[in-house]
Amino acid sequence: MVTKVGMGPAKEGGNIGHAAFVFVFAAILCSGVIVRVAGLSWGNLIEKRELSAVPNWPSSLKQWEELPSAWDRYASDNFGLRNGLIAWNSYIHYKLGVSAQPKLMVGNQGWIFYVGGDINWDFFRGANGISDAQCKAWLDRMEQRQKWLAERGIRYVILPAPVKPTIYPERLPYWVRQAAGKTIVDQLVSAAAARHINLVDVRQQLMQRKLQSATYTAYDTHWTSEGAFIGYRAVMEKLGPIPGLVPLTRDTIQLSPTPPERIQQDMLLMLGVDRFMRIQGVEYVPRHAASGRIQFLTARTDRDSPQLITTGVENTSRIMLVRDSYATAMLPFFNDTFGSLLVTHVQDGSFPQAYIEQYRPDIVLLEVQKAGLGAM
Repeated sequence: MVTKVGMGPAKEGGNIGHAAFVFVFAAILCSGVIVRVAGLSWGNLIEKRELSAVPNWPSSLKQWEELPSAWDRYASDNFGLRNGLIAWNSYIHYKLGVSAQPKLMVGNQGWIFYVGGDINWDFFRGANGISDAQCKAWLDRMEQRQKWLAERGIRYVILPAPVKPTIYPERLPYWVRQAAGKTIVDQLVSAAAARHINLVDVRQQLMQRKLQSATYTAYDTHWTSEGAFIGYRAVMEKLGPIPGLVPLTRDTIQLSPTPPERIQQDMLLMLGVDRFMRIQGVEYVPRHAASGRIQFLTARTDRDSPQLITTGVENTSRIMLVRDSYATAMLPFFNDTFGSLLVTHVQDGSFPQAYIEQYRPDIVLLEVQKAGLGAM
């Protein structure tokens, strides 16, 4: 006898399960389109890299072989829900006191610290000092610059902007401990004084001021407008009286609420958790901003490009600011003090001699976060 074996009628529950699986799978595949059409966004993550682009049509056998991997990289980088999933992952890690970003570290009370590039634990622990020969080479270089400028009637001032952990060490993770040695900046500051190099050390002023108002915040690398004003005042005091120039004082400035698009939160953006946090800040808006003019000196027109700013302040004093990102919060104060500002970025050179000879400023100020001071 032959028995006929059949599948039998499909169960309704199984069909529903299969349909649900197909629907979810299709939704995941189409998530990029759905997110864009719906106008949903998790903002832009700061990843310090270029995301994979759509692969080009292959023109060789090797490119055909690499095509699946190229599409896989593109899909991974441009998956529609990617930013949201990364943000939730980062936020959960952050609330647990752990950073999902290897260049960041979560400290006490949710403070975030940047530890990439030149900034690392050994730097502010004082565990990686420089040799006497390296210190002397740096001093010789700064002394030569100061002398060259003095021969042309130009004053030279160096301002190392402190990194956040040196001003708020109590917010660091409990396991970070100060080493016995001096930091690189400790070495350079004391040695510069002995050689009469005009270097301004604002660490103590910042630590004193933080007892009254925040000089750094938990969520950004840079100092606040309060901290930047401390740096500005220290530079102006170092320069002393200048004919026709009236420096700003704490009684003559007023800090205003910062618009959302200018809130200092670079580390929240690096983590991708800015959507979860609502923070506020204050800034100084120059009184002469409306009458100022900016002339870009190259084909570039980005924030860090060389530029000549005519401020609208009625004096003829000219300052050249060779700076990094810490000077962004200081610029408004100089904008209301000097008749013109020549601004260049240290990435284009820490001593741009051609611009100095062309524009002949009265003062050259080198501002650089102190972790990079030794490389200037």
